[in-house]
Formats: sequence, structure tokens, C-alpha cells
Amino acid sequence: MPFVTYFPGRGSYREEAYLEGKAAGRAEAGAQIQAEWILGALEGGGFPVPESVREGVASCVDSETLGRWIDLALTAAGVKEPSGPDMDSDTAAEEPTQR
Repeated sequence: MPFVTYFPGRGSYREEAYLEGKAAGRAEAGAQIQAEWILGALEGGGFPVPESVREGVASCVDSETLGRWIDLALTAAGVKEPSGPDMDSDTAAEEPTQR
């Protein structure tokens, strides 16, 4: 007969909140790594990255947007600062200009 133990509070609100927090922490860490990669790729390509772009990339948490910026960073010909009133928090960093 197998020995079964249950973590106290298993299936409870506390456990669910803990697991949600753990997943959110992983997502944040993933976004931070992607942002660092984007900035590193641009700087490694010899492009000066303005502070406003750096802050926009670092504050972005949307994985799809960061993924698109990674692809663009690989083929970037330069970096331009964001401009215009239509810039929202998800697109706060302007995409690199293409070669």
C-alpha cells in the first residue's frame, strides 16, 4: 500500500495564490531576460541605445512584443526614439529601424 501525504492546504486558495505568484515571477524573469538580450544585441551591433528606448524595452512585459523586437534587433540598421501620442505601455520602445 503506497504512503500518501498531502501538503497542508493542498488545493486551497493559499496554494493557488502561491502557484500563480510563482508563474508570474517566471514570466517576469523571462521578460527581463528578453529585454536584456534585445539591448545587448543592439549595443553589440554598435548602435547607441537612447535611455528612453532602454526604459521602454526594460518595462515591456508582453512576450510577443519582446519576441518581435528580438527578431528586429537581429537585422537592425539603427535605433530611433519613440514619438507620438499613440505610444502606450506595451509599445513604449520604438522598434529598431530595418537595414
